[in-house]
Amino acid sequence: MSDDPKPDPLSKLLATWREQPSARPEFRAEVWQRIEREAAADRSFAVWLRQHGLGLSAMAAATVLMAGAGGVLTAQRLNERERAARLDAYVSSIDPHQRVDLEDSP
Repeated sequence: MSDDPKPDPLSKLLATWREQPSARPEFRAEVWQRIEREAAADRSFAVWLRQHGLGLSAMAAATVLMAGAGGVLTAQRLNERERAARLDAYVSSIDPHQRVDLEDSP
């Protein structure tokens, strides 16, 4: 049995592969044009707000809706608990087995 593994042909191929990017003479000029265009752009808050206003208003509306839904669910649970407590108190007041009259005892 040999301890020498067979050389992988893919490794040989990858070792010989070289990337030769094409030279674009206008690349440097295009980069500087983009830099100058961004430097000259209006960076005021009003412009930013116009660009992002729709997304911000959608997020605000979703937040209000989620808070409202949470408030409704919380109120429903609280009302259910209070109703159950009132119902228990009423049943206790009319049920002779749960009612204790302390005035009749010696």
